[in-house]
Amino acid sequence: MSGFSGSPRLVKGGLVLVEPVTGALLRVIALQYNPDSLSRTLQVQGTGEGGGRSEALRLKGPPAETIKLEAEIDATDQLEHPDRNPTAIALGIHPQLAALESLAYPSSIAMIANELLALIGTIEIVPMEAPLALFTWSAKRIVPVRVTDFSITEEAFDTALNPTRAKVSLGMRVLTPDDLGYLHPAAAIFMAHLMSKEVLAGKAPAGPSRPGSRSDSALPADQSLCRDRDHVADRKRRDAGAVPTPPFRSAARSLRPDSRVQRDPGRPTGPHRSCPGG
Repeated sequence: MSGFSGSPRLVKGGLVLVEPVTGALLRVIALQYNPDSLSRTLQVQGTGEGGGRSEALRLKGPPAETIKLEAEIDATDQLEHPDRNPTAIALGIHPQLAALESLAYPSSIAMIANELLALIGTIEIVPMEAPLALFTWSAKRIVPVRVTDFSITEEAFDTALNPTRAKVSLGMRVLTPDDLGYLHPAAAIFMAHLMSKEVLAGKAPAGPSRPGSRSDSALPADQSLCRDRDHVADRKRRDAGAVPTPPFRSAARSLRPDSRVQRDPGRPTGPHRSCPGG
């Protein structure tokens, strides 16, 4: 029996929490099931409608991008095997929910430390800093984010009222160098994501083509050049009030032995010309 499995390897999305300064890994929050859909909104950061004409196309920075998703957490499969999942039997999905909720809470140690500083008369107390969250959705999309809204709908419970099934709605805003500065470690992650996006954009098709037709990129270089010359010549004749000559008629005239068209003796004629009718 071979070890080959017909099912593709599933990559799970989630959040990675790291220490903002050192980059040390703190926690990995993997989604139990990948959501069926993911909503992204990009708000362009223009210079404003009140600027002059020279400001119409200018951008102040990267867009303000928001990401929203809904995920499901279910302990039904774990409850079917109590010997292998004692945590699910005792706590349900409390641990998974607590890990997600920690994104919205400062640590208890930081709260106590700030309170002690206030009691001893510290003039200025720096607000508590949360861990840096990296939203991971495939190798092509790893961005620093800040959780902006969070909601949980618990749908099922066990006999001890531990939640066993819940739906989580998560809203995030992508952090850019405008938010953190270019020297922050998260700025390097965002710039790597932006450069990867630019590379992917370069791989996009040039544009749609009609069925049965060949695009400019599919034509040989000499044929594309000849067609461009025909368009220029037709435009000049149209501007002069003359009717443009179809390329196939011009080619047929050049192949007739009795043609009266004057040609440059040093220019090749007949079927070996590079551009028919040019």
